[in-house]
Amino acid sequence: MSDWYDSIEEPIRDVVKLLRDNGFNTMNSCGHEMTIECNHFLNGESKRLYYLVYDYLKNNNKEIKFSISTHSYFDNNTISHTLIIRFPENQHKLERLYDIRDQWKMHLEDVEKLIKEYK
Repeated sequence: MSDWYDSIEEPIRDVVKLLRDNGFNTMNSCGHEMTIECNHFLNGESKRLYYLVYDYLKNNNKEIKFSISTHSYFDNNTISHTLIIRFPENQHKLERLYDIRDQWKMHLEDVEKLIKEYK
């Protein structure tokens, strides 16, 4: 891979390269959230995108779980359409981290109450 691809976060890098090599213009990607944003394209291409991602996951023995959603943005009388591809694999980990954080917050609140009682 070229140096440009090295700047993309590791968990999502191969998929970004695959999409770009197959004519899909990616605009943004995040390895932590496992998302890729690309330019919207004609409806006929959505099936090709679906099978491209599906085959990639299957051929790399990864869980076949992803979503493709369309977003329209309106800014200064300009409409732009993008697609967001999400791989929920890390989403579960992120939700678990939020749960752990919330549990620690509750414990810290309890500790603060105990400290106040002992003062």
